[in-house]
Amino acid sequence: MKRQKKIIQEDGGCFTAQFDFTEWSHVIEKIDMPSELKENWFLANSTHVIDLAFYLIGKPTEMYAQHQGELSWHKPSKFSGSGITDRNVLFHYGANWESAGRWGIEITTAKRKLIFCPLERLKIQKKGTIDIVTLENIDYKKDQDFKAGIYNQTKTFIHGEMDGLKPLREQVLDFKYYNKILGKNIDIS
Repeated sequence: MKRQKKIIQEDGGCFTAQFDFTEWSHVIEKIDMPSELKENWFLANSTHVIDLAFYLIGKPTEMYAQHQGELSWHKPSKFSGSGITDRNVLFHYGANWESAGRWGIEITTAKRKLIFCPLERLKIQKKGTIDIVTLENIDYKKDQDFKAGIYNQTKTFIHGEMDGLKPLREQVLDFKYYNKILGKNIDIS
């Protein structure tokens, strides 16, 4: 994500962002796993999309969240929200686990839109154009051979290079955003 952050900085920062953390419930419901894991699927599997979005655009200072629906194994199943971050970036998100969709993040700057869909690839749409091109000067091989980010994250852990990794305390504090998205009022301070 260093290259992506550099592009954002070169453009003067983010203006707006949107992200989608839709899960494929039709696949997940068929997986044989403990019900506790499925009941907490949002926390177990969806939060990395939200975490990446907030890593790139800043932490929410205001956030509005709505949710509804339920699956036999997870409640809620539909999510919608918006807010503003500490970097003055307006954002909105949505996910509908009862319909079609996939993970994705889109960020606008003064010069372009950065499109992470799939998350492992960066596509760019320059201002004043309709063409969307995949940025090819980024090495995507590790993200294709392993789950996106896992190789470099593991390498960082093994070598004790904690710079650039989110501290555990920060991850715990971010649960206030996750709980708000889920509609839970849990104080974890």
